[in-house]
Amino acid sequence: MSTQNMSIHRDRAARFQTEGWISSTAFLEAKELDALRSEASGFFSPSKTGRRPDRVNDGFDVINNVWKTESRFRSVAFHPTLTRNVAALLGVNHIVLLRDSVYVKPVTGSSELHWHQDYQAAPADPPTNVVACWMALDDVDIENGAMQMAIGSPGLGRLVPTNLSSGRPKVSGMNDSTVPDPMELGLQVVTVALKAGEISYHNALTLHRSGQNTSGRPRRAYVVRYASADALYARAPAAPPHIYAIEHAGHEMDYGKRIGDLGIFPVIECS
Repeated sequence: MSTQNMSIHRDRAARFQTEGWISSTAFLEAKELDALRSEASGFFSPSKTGRRPDRVNDGFDVINNVWKTESRFRSVAFHPTLTRNVAALLGVNHIVLLRDSVYVKPVTGSSELHWHQDYQAAPADPPTNVVACWMALDDVDIENGAMQMAIGSPGLGRLVPTNLSSGRPKVSGMNDSTVPDPMELGLQVVTVALKAGEISYHNALTLHRSGQNTSGRPRRAYVVRYASADALYARAPAAPPHIYAIEHAGHEMDYGKRIGDLGIFPVIECS
């Protein structure tokens, strides 16, 4: 893995806190990318692996928690350069790995994912203590469904949890509420075009979306979500039920406790 120019300096960490998003130079090198892409393709062939991916709102396919069984992905998720960068963005010395996922936005059959915030599926509070590292396994541009970020949108606070496919609320009793178009609020929207191996970081209150994959090319990504070990364990307002059944069963009485003390998520020292 390349560590050249990967370190997050103090000025970029300050920018992340204000804008909710930054990108980084290449982290994964060509040989590593080939190995990860090959392994990821196997995830989506259940006849080979026995694992069936989840289809998320007809937008993309996903396999969660691959670090637990796949050594190549685990070495990325726990790489000291990556985890130190996350700690620098959060201003802490200890973080926890919440979840990692391999996403595929297929060549055919993908849909738009509407504006949303990741806090709705993140089991940590406050949401600004959560960082997603989005690693491109393929070149990503607007044609194959690059993400778009609303700069400064964490300042809006928690917005209504959203069905990614329809843009409608996921919480009962809020049927007349929608996440606003950030451009109508005067926020700048940027397209996160990445070369394979590059990383984008965003926090759990950053509004983001992505369009359909119309390119004829795959859009594969490896996404790792971390939180400060000092964050409080919380029930996310709109996480898929099976996520809690797998990851959190039996820990309902731990809500409100320091997440790094629970033994649910691996703690990573980054000092």
